[in-house]
Amino acid sequence: MHTNASALGFLAFVGLVLAVLGGGVVLLAGLVARRWTLVLTTLGLGLIALTGYGAALAGVALASRDVVLGAGQEKHICEVDCHVAYAVTGVRTARALGADGRSATAGGTFYVVTVRVRFDPTTTSPRRPMDVPVYPGLRRVLVVDGRGRTFAPSAAGAVALAATDGAPASLSQPLLPAASYTTTLVFDLPADVRGPRLLIADADPTKAMVVGHENSPLHGRTYFELRDGSWVVGDR
Repeated sequence: MHTNASALGFLAFVGLVLAVLGGGVVLLAGLVARRWTLVLTTLGLGLIALTGYGAALAGVALASRDVVLGAGQEKHICEVDCHVAYAVTGVRTARALGADGRSATAGGTFYVVTVRVRFDPTTTSPRRPMDVPVYPGLRRVLVVDGRGRTFAPSAAGAVALAATDGAPASLSQPLLPAASYTTTLVFDLPADVRGPRLLIADADPTKAMVVGHENSPLHGRTYFELRDGSWVVGDR
């Protein structure tokens, strides 16, 4: 989602929440004072505001499309005052992972995905202190294939990989401006999987009500391509 669009969508959502709260106070005052004209006017204006916002939410979502990013291309997820960028920089497949005593064999094929996480300093105010980290919110991570099937990360595969590569960094790890790190995700995908795509998304359920956010109903999603075989791209 575009930086400006996401900011405007968030501000519109905040404005709606404030309007609902303010309208609730006015409505309560009108009921207590038995000023029925004020009550009816407040209800009418509230209905108009909610209908307009719902139309904007649905209209923007229906006009959107799914996007699939290639190697090294970044997806931005908006935090309160900045954006965190994600990119897939490597994919390798394996039938088994780990070492003796801590190994795992895939039911299909393990996809080991390297993800770069970066605090994009261009999405913050110049007045934001450079020594204050961002603490990313919870993320929803899954793979979607060409048939619409979804696959969660493999816990067994992650434990086995950690035996040889060390524990991966958390997607919730704090970041200073311009800092970045890489982590790995492991998926056990069936042999008949075709066109697998990785989704890393904001897990905050309230974002479903933000105009232009990919979490909103019917809105297109931004995925990462997961090509078969092994490939790696350099950091930008």
